[in-house]
Amino acid sequence: MNRYPSPYCRLLAAALLPLLAACSLTAEEVEPALPSGPVNGSNTLAYYANGRPTVANNSNNLGTILAGIFGGDTRAVVGQLRSGGVSLRATDYLTAQDAGLSYHVLYLALSSFHGPGTYPLTRGGTSYQESSTQNNSPATPAALTYYPAPPGPSQVVVTGWDAATRHLQGTFALTAAAPGVAQPVALTDGRFDLILDP
Repeated sequence: MNRYPSPYCRLLAAALLPLLAACSLTAEEVEPALPSGPVNGSNTLAYYANGRPTVANNSNNLGTILAGIFGGDTRAVVGQLRSGGVSLRATDYLTAQDAGLSYHVLYLALSSFHGPGTYPLTRGGTSYQESSTQNNSPATPAALTYYPAPPGPSQVVVTGWDAATRHLQGTFALTAAAPGVAQPVALTDGRFDLILDP
Protein backbone atom coordinates (compact mmCIF):
# COMPACT_ATOMS: atom_id res chain seq x y z
CA MET A 1 0.00 0.00 0.00
CA ASN A 2 1.65 3.23 -1.15
CA ARG A 3 -0.70 5.97 -0.02
CA TYR A 4 -0.25 6.39 3.75
CA PRO A 5 0.63 9.84 5.07
CA SER A 6 3.63 10.25 7.34
CA PRO A 7 3.08 11.32 10.98
CA TYR A 8 4.54 14.74 10.12
CA CYS A 9 2.08 15.08 7.28
CA ARG A 10 -0.85 14.20 9.58
CA LEU A 11 0.18 16.85 12.11
CA LEU A 12 0.65 19.45 9.40
CA ALA A 13 -2.70 18.60 7.82
CA ALA A 14 -4.46 18.90 11.18
CA ALA A 15 -2.88 22.30 11.78
CA LEU A 16 -3.45 23.64 8.28
CA LEU A 17 -6.60 21.75 7.26
CA PRO A 18 -8.36 24.85 5.94
CA LEU A 19 -5.39 25.57 3.65
CA LEU A 20 -4.52 22.09 2.41
CA ALA A 21 -6.77 19.66 0.56
CA ALA A 22 -4.97 16.54 1.85
CA CYS A 23 -1.42 15.29 2.22
CA SER A 24 -2.21 11.97 0.60
CA LEU A 25 -4.86 9.38 0.13
CA THR A 26 -5.68 7.17 3.08
CA ALA A 27 -6.25 3.43 3.11
CA GLU A 28 -9.99 4.02 3.41
CA GLU A 29 -9.94 5.97 0.12
CA VAL A 30 -8.33 3.20 -1.95
CA GLU A 31 -9.42 -0.01 -0.24
CA PRO A 32 -11.32 -2.09 -1.07
CA ALA A 33 -12.16 -0.03 -4.18
CA LEU A 34 -10.08 2.44 -6.15
CA PRO A 35 -11.43 5.97 -6.70
CA SER A 36 -14.02 5.96 -9.49
CA GLY A 37 -13.22 9.48 -10.68
CA PRO A 38 -10.75 12.34 -10.25
CA VAL A 39 -9.28 12.82 -6.77
CA ASN A 40 -10.01 16.37 -5.59
CA GLY A 41 -10.78 17.36 -9.20
CA SER A 42 -7.22 16.62 -10.34
CA ASN A 43 -5.67 14.35 -12.98
CA THR A 44 -5.96 10.82 -11.58
CA LEU A 45 -4.73 7.39 -12.67
CA ALA A 46 -5.34 4.28 -10.56
CA TYR A 47 -4.76 0.53 -10.86
CA TYR A 48 -3.95 -2.65 -8.99
CA ALA A 49 -0.43 -4.06 -9.42
CA ASN A 50 -0.64 -7.77 -8.58
CA GLY A 51 -3.54 -6.85 -6.29
CA ARG A 52 -1.85 -3.84 -4.60
CA PRO A 53 -3.76 -0.57 -5.06
CA THR A 54 -1.82 2.33 -6.56
CA VAL A 55 -3.27 5.81 -7.05
CA ALA A 56 -1.44 8.75 -8.64
CA ASN A 57 -3.13 12.14 -8.68
CA ASN A 58 -2.28 15.81 -8.99
CA SER A 59 -3.90 17.00 -5.77
CA ASN A 60 -1.82 19.73 -4.18
CA ASN A 61 -0.25 19.14 -0.81
CA LEU A 62 2.47 21.00 1.06
CA GLY A 63 5.20 18.95 -0.65
CA THR A 64 3.99 19.68 -4.18
CA ILE A 65 3.39 23.36 -3.38
CA LEU A 66 6.92 23.80 -2.00
CA ALA A 67 8.49 21.80 -4.83
CA GLY A 68 6.57 23.91 -7.35
CA ILE A 69 7.87 27.11 -5.78
CA PHE A 70 11.46 25.90 -6.21
CA GLY A 71 10.93 24.69 -9.77
CA GLY A 72 10.37 21.38 -11.49
CA ASP A 73 7.31 19.47 -12.63
CA THR A 74 5.67 18.02 -9.54
CA ARG A 75 2.65 16.55 -11.30
CA ALA A 76 2.07 12.87 -10.58
CA VAL A 77 -0.11 12.35 -13.66
CA VAL A 78 0.80 13.93 -17.00
CA GLY A 79 -0.83 13.27 -20.35
CA GLN A 80 0.33 14.73 -23.66
CA LEU A 81 -1.26 14.85 -27.09
CA ARG A 82 1.34 15.08 -29.84
CA SER A 83 2.26 13.68 -33.25
CA GLY A 84 -1.03 11.84 -33.61
CA GLY A 85 -0.58 9.91 -30.37
CA VAL A 86 -1.20 10.21 -26.66
CA SER A 87 1.31 9.45 -23.90
CA LEU A 88 0.47 9.13 -20.21
CA ARG A 89 2.87 9.09 -17.25
CA ALA A 90 1.80 8.36 -13.68
CA THR A 91 3.96 8.14 -10.57
CA ASP A 92 3.12 7.84 -6.88
CA TYR A 93 6.60 8.98 -5.82
CA LEU A 94 5.79 11.86 -3.45
CA THR A 95 3.41 9.96 -1.20
CA ALA A 96 5.50 6.80 -1.31
CA GLN A 97 8.51 8.87 -0.26
CA ASP A 98 6.55 10.19 2.73
CA ALA A 99 5.81 6.62 3.78
CA GLY A 100 9.33 5.31 3.03
CA LEU A 101 7.99 2.81 0.50
CA SER A 102 8.76 1.85 -3.07
CA TYR A 103 7.17 3.89 -5.83
CA HIS A 104 5.95 3.13 -9.32
CA VAL A 105 6.17 4.90 -12.66
CA LEU A 106 3.79 3.87 -15.44
CA TYR A 107 4.13 5.00 -19.06
CA LEU A 108 1.30 4.27 -21.50
CA ALA A 109 1.61 5.13 -25.21
CA LEU A 110 -1.39 5.25 -27.53
CA SER A 111 -0.32 5.54 -31.15
CA SER A 112 -2.62 6.76 -33.94
CA PHE A 113 -5.00 8.31 -31.43
CA HIS A 114 -8.50 8.84 -32.84
CA GLY A 115 -10.72 9.26 -29.78
CA PRO A 116 -12.83 6.58 -28.09
CA GLY A 117 -11.79 3.02 -28.88
CA THR A 118 -9.37 0.24 -27.98
CA TYR A 119 -5.60 0.74 -28.30
CA PRO A 120 -3.06 -2.07 -27.96
CA LEU A 121 -0.08 -1.37 -25.72
CA THR A 122 3.29 -2.36 -27.15
CA ARG A 123 6.86 -2.21 -25.89
CA GLY A 124 7.54 1.09 -27.67
CA GLY A 125 6.64 3.80 -25.14
CA THR A 126 4.85 1.56 -22.63
CA SER A 127 6.59 0.44 -19.45
CA TYR A 128 6.10 -0.03 -15.71
CA GLN A 129 8.85 0.63 -13.16
CA GLU A 130 9.20 -0.23 -9.49
CA SER A 131 11.85 1.73 -7.57
CA SER A 132 12.97 2.30 -4.02
CA THR A 133 12.81 5.76 -2.44
CA GLN A 134 16.37 5.20 -1.18
CA ASN A 135 18.02 5.11 -4.63
CA ASN A 136 21.02 7.05 -3.29
CA SER A 137 22.07 4.07 -1.15
CA PRO A 138 24.60 1.66 -2.74
CA ALA A 139 22.71 -1.27 -1.17
CA THR A 140 19.47 -0.29 -2.91
CA PRO A 141 18.74 -2.30 -6.07
CA ALA A 142 18.18 -0.41 -9.31
CA ALA A 143 14.67 0.17 -10.58
CA LEU A 144 13.02 -2.81 -12.23
CA THR A 145 11.46 -1.98 -15.59
CA TYR A 146 8.67 -4.18 -16.96
CA TYR A 147 7.41 -4.19 -20.57
CA PRO A 148 4.18 -5.48 -22.15
CA ALA A 149 4.35 -9.25 -22.52
CA PRO A 150 1.97 -12.03 -23.57
CA PRO A 151 -0.17 -13.87 -22.74
CA GLY A 152 -2.09 -11.35 -20.63
CA PRO A 153 -3.99 -8.32 -21.90
CA SER A 154 -2.16 -5.11 -22.74
CA GLN A 155 -4.58 -2.46 -23.90
CA VAL A 156 -6.18 0.91 -23.19
CA VAL A 157 -9.87 1.53 -23.79
CA VAL A 158 -10.63 5.24 -24.24
CA THR A 159 -14.19 5.72 -23.04
CA GLY A 160 -14.40 9.51 -23.19
CA TRP A 161 -12.64 12.22 -25.19
CA ASP A 162 -13.48 15.92 -25.55
CA ALA A 163 -11.18 17.54 -28.11
CA ALA A 164 -12.12 21.08 -27.02
CA THR A 165 -11.16 20.59 -23.37
CA ARG A 166 -8.67 17.71 -23.94
CA HIS A 167 -10.52 15.72 -21.25
CA LEU A 168 -9.57 12.04 -21.56
CA GLN A 169 -11.11 9.11 -19.69
CA GLY A 170 -10.56 5.40 -19.99
CA THR A 171 -9.56 2.06 -18.59
CA PHE A 172 -6.53 -0.17 -19.08
CA ALA A 173 -5.00 -3.55 -18.35
CA LEU A 174 -1.35 -4.48 -18.71
CA THR A 175 0.61 -7.67 -18.22
CA ALA A 176 4.31 -6.86 -18.13
CA ALA A 177 7.56 -8.74 -17.62
CA ALA A 178 11.09 -7.64 -16.70
CA PRO A 179 14.23 -9.24 -18.13
CA GLY A 180 15.56 -11.85 -15.68
CA VAL A 181 12.44 -11.72 -13.47
CA ALA A 182 10.28 -14.85 -13.53
CA GLN A 183 7.09 -13.33 -12.12
CA PRO A 184 5.25 -10.88 -14.42
CA VAL A 185 3.30 -7.91 -13.07
CA ALA A 186 -0.42 -7.73 -13.79
CA LEU A 187 -1.90 -4.23 -13.76
CA THR A 188 -5.65 -4.66 -13.46
CA ASP A 189 -8.75 -2.49 -13.06
CA GLY A 190 -6.76 0.48 -14.40
CA ARG A 191 -8.59 3.74 -14.97
CA PHE A 192 -7.72 7.37 -15.69
CA ASP A 193 -9.49 10.71 -15.80
CA LEU A 194 -7.34 13.66 -16.83
CA ILE A 195 -6.79 16.75 -18.94
CA LEU A 196 -4.07 16.33 -21.56
CA ASP A 197 -1.33 18.90 -22.04
CA PRO A 198 -1.54 20.56 -25.48
